[in-house]
Amino acid sequence: MSKKILFIVLTGLIGISFPNRSAFASSVQAGYTRMILTFRQNATPEEKRQLISSIKGAVLVQNLEAFNIAIIEIPKTRSLSVMEETKSSPALKAAEKDFRINWIKDVDGEPSLSDSFQQAQGMIQNASFHWPWGKSQPSTPGIHWNIRRLKAPQAWVKTQGNGVRVAIIDTGVDCSHPDLKCSLTDGANMTNAKTPPMDDNGHGTHVAGIIAGQGKDGGVFGVAPQVTLMPVKVLSADGSGNLSDVVSGIYWAMTHGAQVINMSLGAPTPATALEEAVHKAYQAGVVIVAAAGNDGQNASRSGGTSTVDYPGAYPWVIAVAASDRKDHIASFSSFGPAVDIAAPGDKILSTVPNGYEKMSGTSMASPHIAGIAALAVASGASGPDSVKAALNNSASLLCPKSVFRGRQCAPATDEGHGLPNASKIVGL
Repeated sequence: MSKKILFIVLTGLIGISFPNRSAFASSVQAGYTRMILTFRQNATPEEKRQLISSIKGAVLVQNLEAFNIAIIEIPKTRSLSVMEETKSSPALKAAEKDFRINWIKDVDGEPSLSDSFQQAQGMIQNASFHWPWGKSQPSTPGIHWNIRRLKAPQAWVKTQGNGVRVAIIDTGVDCSHPDLKCSLTDGANMTNAKTPPMDDNGHGTHVAGIIAGQGKDGGVFGVAPQVTLMPVKVLSADGSGNLSDVVSGIYWAMTHGAQVINMSLGAPTPATALEEAVHKAYQAGVVIVAAAGNDGQNASRSGGTSTVDYPGAYPWVIAVAASDRKDHIASFSSFGPAVDIAAPGDKILSTVPNGYEKMSGTSMASPHIAGIAALAVASGASGPDSVKAALNNSASLLCPKSVFRGRQCAPATDEGHGLPNASKIVGL
C-alpha cells in the first residue's frame, strides 16, 4: 500500500475563507490551543462555515466530515469565550477544549509499560533478540494458556482471520518484529504525520501480538494470526495523547477500511467528540472493542456503580474486562453494567519491540476480543451487532450468576456475558 495513506487528505468546509492549516497537523502552533467542534446531524455546510468564520482568530486544522467534527486552533486567551460564544448556535452540539491525558493506566504492582519497553531495549544490546525462555527457543508452538482458553486454535481449522482489517489505535506497532506480519505504511501516525506509526512505548506492539502473533521461530501466537494489522499511533512514548488525535485515529481507521478497531486505552470522563466518533464508526459497520479499564481495586462495588472507562462505556463499543489464569476476574479489572464480555488479561506474554514481555491489564484483554471479532467477520458475521451477538451467544460465565474473587463472589456484572468461545463463533 502506498505511503501516501500516512497523511489524511480531507476536504475543508465548503466556502471557508479563514486560514487553514494542513489537513493533518499534529503540533499546535505557538500561542494557540486546540478545540473540537461537534456539529449536529442536521447542520448544513453553510451553517458550519458561518460558525467557524464567526470565531475570531480560528484556524481550521482538520475537518472530519463523516463525523460532523471540525478541529480548530484558537488563541489560548480565547478558549473560554469561544465556548460561551458558540453554545447558543443551533448548528453546534458541543465545543470542547482539547485535552491531553495518559490513556494507558498501569496495573498496580506491575512495571510500567514504558519501563517494559526500556527493559526490552536494554536486552537487545546484549543479545540478538530477547526470548523469554533464555537463549534456547522452545520446539513447541507458542500457543499459550490465554489463546487456548478462548478455543482460538480450534477455530483456526476454519479461519485465522485471513484478510480482515484490524486497526490498533494505540502507541504504534513495531512491524519489524518477527512474529508480526504488518507494514507501517498500512497505518498512520496522528502524533507526528512526518514519521511512520512506530511503537516507542511497547504497549501497541504487545496488543498487536495478542491479536495477530504468528508464532515464528518459537514465538507467540495471537488469536487471529492472519488478519491485516493497521497501526494507528495516537499516543506518545509515555502513553499520553490528545483527545483530538484519538478522534482523528478513529476517523482514519474508519475511512481506510478497518473492519475491527481495538482501543486498549481509556479516559475516566466522557467527551462528546469521542462519543460521536465511535457512534459514527459503529454506524459505518466497524466493530469497536475497548479496554474496560484498570480501576477495580480503587472503587467500591456497591450500588451497581460502573468504573468502565471511555470509550468502553459507550453502548456502541464492546467493553472488555480481564480474567486471570484461574478463571477469576482480575482484581484490577474495571466492572459494572457497561462491561460486555471478558477475556484473559493477567500476565499475558506477547510481543514488544525487540522481544517479548508479560503485561497485565484490560489493555491485554481487549485485543483477545478484537481477534475473536475478526474471526467472526472472516466467518461471515456482518456488522457490529452481528459480531457482538456471536460473542455473547458463545460466551459462558466464569461461575453461575457470580464470579469468584478469591474466597468472595462478585456480581456477574464484573464479566458481562463471560468468556467467549472462538470455535463456536466460527461454527465448529
